[in-house]
Amino acid sequence: SAENPELMIQSVEGTDHFNRLSGKGISLLRGDFFALNKDVLDDKSVDVVWDRASLVAIKPELRGEYLETVRKVIKPGGVILLATVDRREGTEEAKLRGPPFSVNEEDLHSL
Repeated sequence: SAENPELMIQSVEGTDHFNRLSGKGISLLRGDFFALNKDVLDDKSVDVVWDRASLVAIKPELRGEYLETVRKVIKPGGVILLATVDRREGTEEAKLRGPPFSVNEEDLHSL
Protein backbone atom coordinates (compact mmCIF):
# COMPACT_ATOMS: atom_id res chain seq x y z
CA SER A 1 0.00 0.00 0.00
CA ALA A 2 1.06 3.63 -0.41
CA GLU A 3 1.25 4.19 3.37
CA ASN A 4 3.42 1.13 3.98
CA PRO A 5 5.21 -0.34 0.96
CA GLU A 6 6.03 -3.53 2.94
CA LEU A 7 2.32 -4.31 3.45
CA MET A 8 0.84 -5.93 0.37
CA ILE A 9 -2.91 -6.25 -0.29
CA GLN A 10 -4.00 -9.39 -2.10
CA SER A 11 -7.04 -11.63 -2.44
CA VAL A 12 -6.95 -15.02 -0.80
CA GLU A 13 -6.93 -17.58 -3.57
CA GLY A 14 -9.92 -19.87 -3.86
CA THR A 15 -12.40 -17.70 -1.97
CA ASP A 16 -14.48 -14.60 -2.53
CA HIS A 17 -14.91 -14.11 1.22
CA PHE A 18 -11.52 -12.63 2.21
CA ASN A 19 -8.84 -10.13 1.40
CA ARG A 20 -5.40 -10.66 2.91
CA LEU A 21 -3.05 -7.91 3.99
CA SER A 22 0.43 -9.36 4.41
CA GLY A 23 3.63 -7.88 5.74
CA LYS A 24 6.80 -8.98 7.48
CA GLY A 25 5.69 -11.69 9.91
CA ILE A 26 2.00 -10.72 9.89
CA SER A 27 -1.12 -11.40 7.85
CA LEU A 28 -4.49 -9.75 8.39
CA LEU A 29 -7.68 -11.16 6.89
CA ARG A 30 -10.75 -9.08 6.14
CA GLY A 31 -13.97 -10.86 5.29
CA ASP A 32 -16.85 -13.09 6.39
CA PHE A 33 -15.77 -14.38 9.78
CA PHE A 34 -18.09 -17.40 9.70
CA ALA A 35 -16.46 -18.54 6.43
CA LEU A 36 -13.03 -18.64 8.10
CA ASN A 37 -11.36 -22.05 8.20
CA LYS A 38 -7.92 -23.60 7.85
CA ASP A 39 -8.31 -23.79 4.04
CA VAL A 40 -8.35 -19.99 3.97
CA LEU A 41 -5.28 -20.08 6.24
CA ASP A 42 -3.34 -22.52 4.05
CA ASP A 43 -3.97 -25.32 6.61
CA LYS A 44 -2.31 -23.32 9.39
CA SER A 45 -3.56 -22.17 12.76
CA VAL A 46 -3.21 -18.61 14.01
CA ASP A 47 -1.47 -17.28 17.12
CA VAL A 48 -3.79 -14.31 17.63
CA VAL A 49 -7.38 -13.38 16.76
CA TRP A 50 -8.11 -9.66 16.81
CA ASP A 51 -11.83 -9.00 17.11
CA ARG A 52 -12.36 -5.29 16.70
CA ALA A 53 -16.16 -5.42 16.60
CA SER A 54 -17.36 -8.83 15.42
CA LEU A 55 -18.77 -10.29 18.60
CA VAL A 56 -20.83 -7.18 19.38
CA ALA A 57 -22.12 -7.01 15.80
CA ILE A 58 -23.64 -10.50 15.68
CA LYS A 59 -26.87 -11.61 17.31
CA PRO A 60 -26.30 -13.15 20.76
CA GLU A 61 -27.65 -16.51 19.56
CA LEU A 62 -24.72 -16.72 17.09
CA ARG A 63 -22.04 -16.38 19.78
CA GLY A 64 -21.61 -20.16 20.03
CA GLU A 65 -20.96 -20.38 16.28
CA TYR A 66 -18.53 -17.48 16.60
CA LEU A 67 -16.60 -19.33 19.30
CA GLU A 68 -16.52 -22.54 17.25
CA THR A 69 -15.05 -20.60 14.33
CA VAL A 70 -12.31 -19.22 16.59
CA ARG A 71 -11.59 -22.69 17.97
CA LYS A 72 -11.17 -24.06 14.44
CA VAL A 73 -8.39 -21.64 13.57
CA ILE A 74 -6.54 -20.61 16.74
CA LYS A 75 -3.54 -22.53 18.10
CA PRO A 76 -3.74 -24.06 21.58
CA GLY A 77 -2.74 -21.28 23.97
CA GLY A 78 -3.55 -18.64 21.35
CA VAL A 79 -4.65 -15.14 22.29
CA ILE A 80 -7.90 -13.35 21.48
CA LEU A 81 -7.78 -9.55 21.57
CA LEU A 82 -11.42 -8.58 21.97
CA ALA A 83 -13.14 -5.19 22.04
CA THR A 84 -16.73 -5.24 23.28
CA VAL A 85 -19.51 -2.91 24.42
CA ASP A 86 -20.94 -3.37 27.91
CA ARG A 87 -24.17 -1.40 28.27
CA ARG A 88 -24.76 -0.93 31.98
CA GLU A 89 -27.25 1.90 31.82
CA GLY A 90 -30.65 2.39 30.23
CA THR A 91 -33.76 0.28 30.06
CA GLU A 92 -33.56 -3.50 29.70
CA GLU A 93 -34.97 -3.13 26.19
CA ALA A 94 -32.24 -0.64 25.25
CA LYS A 95 -29.54 -2.92 26.68
CA LEU A 96 -30.76 -5.81 24.52
CA ARG A 97 -30.99 -3.80 21.31
CA GLY A 98 -28.20 -3.92 18.81
CA PRO A 99 -25.98 -3.99 16.98
CA PRO A 100 -23.82 -3.32 18.76
CA PHE A 101 -25.05 -5.88 21.25
CA SER A 102 -23.86 -5.60 24.82
CA VAL A 103 -21.24 -8.18 25.85
CA ASN A 104 -20.22 -8.03 29.50
CA GLU A 105 -17.60 -9.98 31.40
CA GLU A 106 -20.14 -12.58 32.54
CA ASP A 107 -21.18 -13.15 28.91
CA LEU A 108 -17.54 -13.73 27.96
CA HIS A 109 -17.01 -16.26 30.75
CA SER A 110 -20.16 -18.13 29.72
CA LEU A 111 -18.72 -18.67 26.24
